Amino acid sequence: MKVVVLGCGRVGYAAALNLVKWGYNVTVADVDARRINYCRASLKNVEAVRLDVKDLEAVRRLVKGFRLVCCTLPGSLSFNVLRLCLSLGLKVVDTSFTPEDQLKLNDEAERTDSLLIPDCGFAPGLTNLLAGRIAASFNQVEELAIYVGGLPLKPLPPLNYALTWSTEDLIEEYVREARIMVNGETRKVDPLSSIGSIHMEGVGSLEFFYSDGLRTLLKTLRNVKNMYEATLRYPGHLNAMLLLKRLGLLSDTPIEVDGLQIRPKRFLAKLLEANLPRDVEDVVVMKVEAVGIKDGLHVKERFIMIERFDAATGLTAMARVTGGFCAVIAKLVAEGTIKGRGVIPPELIGMDEQLYSRVMEGMVKAGIHVKKL
Repeated sequence: MKVVVLGCGRVGYAAALNLVKWGYNVTVADVDARRINYCRASLKNVEAVRLDVKDLEAVRRLVKGFRLVCCTLPGSLSFNVLRLCLSLGLKVVDTSFTPEDQLKLNDEAERTDSLLIPDCGFAPGLTNLLAGRIAASFNQVEELAIYVGGLPLKPLPPLNYALTWSTEDLIEEYVREARIMVNGETRKVDPLSSIGSIHMEGVGSLEFFYSDGLRTLLKTLRNVKNMYEATLRYPGHLNAMLLLKRLGLLSDTPIEVDGLQIRPKRFLAKLLEANLPRDVEDVVVMKVEAVGIKDGLHVKERFIMIERFDAATGLTAMARVTGGFCAVIAKLVAEGTIKGRGVIPPELIGMDEQLYSRVMEGMVKAGIHVKKL
């Protein structure tokens, strides 16, 4: 099957690299000529085309020649693209973190006999798969805690952080209200209103804050009483971000500077892109932990993953995990293992024991290892 990957940044590149390795005919598309040229030079047997996804007619002309689309675009750009692909009856695996609720596309996908697997990256994505497996194997989950983070291998000044993914999506984590579940009800909390600490074996002491990564889990996991996602950072980073927030630099409300209307958040994004370390070796950390009732017993289960920068391919850990999970799901869709129509979030795949096993086998082939404890 031919596959088109929309967006060939680090995640799209990693997804394409895996799909090519597994024998698929891959086309990548991006608006950035430098990325296109890099893909042409480094990915064998891949067609790379320049595409501005804001031009939906150009997107239509490209994707209508495919049956399967991997969408690795920034969340701010992808929703209209997803809707277009579904209107054409395509199968779509999407990593983007859209502000819109992708479950609302279900009726369109059902009508056109198309398929969308949303939030199909690291977190949400892989974490959803694991949450679904937990929910399916427990009678009742009293608490489900998801801890995730993408970090440089060591704290780096000025913010003990490095850029490994979309800067604007990064900033959104600190301002977007986080939805958590408390006693079976969804609540919204300020992400920086509570800062905790945790020790991760192999990484050390870290801080965490609530992040809005539960998304579809809030609607699909019926037997979970309390649930939250927390994002991990090195100590000191969150207090720095809290200061920037109090100064107004995370605001999206324009202010006038020398006669110009400036959005502080956009200005900060440019500053971070100019001043934070990039292209550094990184580590991705995950712990998914549940406490509840299973077969009449009170039990505790956890999944742990620590993945690091791959010197052989030059891929960041974040790109490897996010693009790898996307590619594994795309492969299973392409070969007909994952079937259906409508919007099917990753947790529903995780609830099927056989599908879950196939995904985890694929992750190992992609060089990503999750341990169950």
